[in-house]
Amino acid sequence: MIQIPGYQVKDELGVGGFGRVYRARRASDHKCAIKVQSEVTTTLGTILFRNEIKALRQLSHPNVVEFLDVIKCNDEVHLVMEFCDGGDLRTLMEDHLERGLYIHELDVKSIFVQLLLALHHCHQILLTTTGSVKLADFGLCKILHPGKTKAHSLVGTPGYVAPEVSAGAPYDAKADLFSLGCVLYEMCALDLPTLDNKAPCSTDSFIPKSFSSEMEQTVTRLLSQQTSVNHSPVGGPDNCQLAAGDLLFDRVGLHPI
Repeated sequence: MIQIPGYQVKDELGVGGFGRVYRARRASDHKCAIKVQSEVTTTLGTILFRNEIKALRQLSHPNVVEFLDVIKCNDEVHLVMEFCDGGDLRTLMEDHLERGLYIHELDVKSIFVQLLLALHHCHQILLTTTGSVKLADFGLCKILHPGKTKAHSLVGTPGYVAPEVSAGAPYDAKADLFSLGCVLYEMCALDLPTLDNKAPCSTDSFIPKSFSSEMEQTVTRLLSQQTSVNHSPVGGPDNCQLAAGDLLFDRVGLHPI
């Protein structure tokens, strides 16, 4: 187990391509998570790790994982951040899939609205035991400088990438809404939608009938090309209204998971 002055490092929470994450307790106050950069990290991995630190330093929102500190120890850089005690969204979906149960619609709505609020402020999605949602893992995020509204880069998780990103075209925040639509669909169906980058969401992709018509409409709108930067209606609603509609904001209560 690693040794970090001022911290009591517990068990390992997970491992990725660029490092490991440990559960720890800071001697001065509370539980935290520490991401340790891998010893064999490539130049790209180092850039992404630094990018994540830069992004988290700039973000402060109840639904974004909280940045606590950066520690340099034994020529290594450690990122200290908020510990999310509820695991991650992937585990939640896999657990329901194994049990043959769909996630309750109130839970899906709660997670979706919190994600939308986090995206509006600013994509591994973490949970707390009180039902709070936290965006984390910002290594691949794109930080736009003042005056710049569109980005060019081909990054993202296959199956969740918006058509304009896949095509290498300029994109803006609406590409995140398309990806959010994929997450929302997966929370409902416990599977990814069948997508065609040259057309709206495939007619083969429907959420289970046990979900409400409002939920089905929200998923459809997010996955349609209407949210694409190259197909946005002039004078249309803003991103949050387009994604959720007033109905979800009015009716959803933050329902503990």
